Amino acid sequence: MDEFTPNNQKVVERSAMESIERANIDIQISTAQQYPKHTPEMMSRVKSQMITLATVDEETAASCMYSLPRGGKTIQGASVRMAEIAQTCYGSLRIQTQIVSVVETGDTPHVIIRGMVHDLENNVAQSTEVRRRITKKKGKPTVDEDDIQLAVAACSAIARRNAILSIIPNVFIRPVLDAAKKVAIGNVKSLAVKRQTVIERLNAMGATTDRILAVVGCLKVEDIGLEHLETLIGLGTALKDGDILLEDAFPAIVDTKAGVAGLKEKLKGNTPAQQPQTDPTPITGQDLQAAADATRTPPPVDMTGVPPVDPDLIDDNDSHPENPDNPNDQEVKARYYCNKCKHEFDAPKGKNKDLCASCLSKDIVDRGKPQ
Repeated sequence: MDEFTPNNQKVVERSAMESIERANIDIQISTAQQYPKHTPEMMSRVKSQMITLATVDEETAASCMYSLPRGGKTIQGASVRMAEIAQTCYGSLRIQTQIVSVVETGDTPHVIIRGMVHDLENNVAQSTEVRRRITKKKGKPTVDEDDIQLAVAACSAIARRNAILSIIPNVFIRPVLDAAKKVAIGNVKSLAVKRQTVIERLNAMGATTDRILAVVGCLKVEDIGLEHLETLIGLGTALKDGDILLEDAFPAIVDTKAGVAGLKEKLKGNTPAQQPQTDPTPITGQDLQAAADATRTPPPVDMTGVPPVDPDLIDDNDSHPENPDNPNDQEVKARYYCNKCKHEFDAPKGKNKDLCASCLSKDIVDRGKPQ
C-alpha cells in the first residue's frame, strides 16, 4: 500500500529487492566514511602502494600501459591492469558492469556495455558506456555465441577501466604509470635484451617482425630504441586486453618491393607504383639487314611540277662519259680512258702503250677498237 507524508505527498512503495539494494549501499557508504582512506595523511600511502604493485616485476609493469594508433598518431594510457591496481589500493569503490545491448545481425554487429563506479567515501558515482564490434571467426558466415561472449568480456573490461580511471584522480595514476614505464622499458644497458623479449612476445601474438618495424619506423631490429619500446609494449598490452585487433595494431605492409628495400620505400613515403613490364621483341638477322638496306637507299626525288620530256628531243648519239668502262659502248669514240684524270684519248703516250697521254698515269683502260 502507498504511504502518505504529513504534507500529503504520495510515496511510491518500493519492491523488496530495491529495498535490499538500497540498504546495502547505505551500509557500504556509512562503513567507508567511518574508516576513511582518502585523507591527506593517507594519500601518500595509497600512492606508494600503487607504485609498489605496478613495479613488482617487468611483466606487471609492461601490462600497466597500452598504446593505440589513432589518426596517424599513437596514443598511450593506463590499461585494464593499471585500473585493477588502482581500485585495490584506492579502496572504497563499488564497481559494476551492465550489458546495454547486443546487435548480432547487420553489417556492424556489436555490443554496448555500461561501466559504473561509486566512490562510497566521497559519495561520487560515475558511469561510462563502451561499444565494441563483434568479430566473427574466419570461415563462418555469421557470428556465434562464442564471438558474442568474447566481445562482451573485452568490452566489459574496457568499460570498467574507463569508469575507474574517471573516479580516481589522475594525480595518483600519472606517477604510477611513469614508474611502470621505467621498469618495463629499462635502460640503455638492458635495451638489447628487452628489445628481443618484446619482439618475441609480439611474434607470439601474431605480429611479424616486418610489421613491427613498420609501425615504429625502423629499418632493422637494432634501430629500435627506448621510445619505440614504449610504443610496442603498449600495443602488446592493448592486444592482450582486447582494446585493439592485430590487423589494426600492426597492419599488413602493401609494397611493390620485398624485404628491407620495400620497407625503405614505405618509410620514405614515396613507394613507386608498379609498372607493367613488357618483354622486348628479339631482333633477328633479317631485321638488321632490312635496317642496313634502308639506310643505303637514297630518298625518292620529288618530281612534282617537272614537265614530261618529249621523246623526239632525245639524241640517241649522245655519248655517256658516266659509263667509260663499258667496252661495248658504241657511242664512245676514244679508245683509251684514264681513271686518274678522266681523260679520253686514242693513242697512249709512249711505246709501251701504258701511259696516259695527259697525266702519264698507268691507270688507263683500253676499250679496244670501236665496232
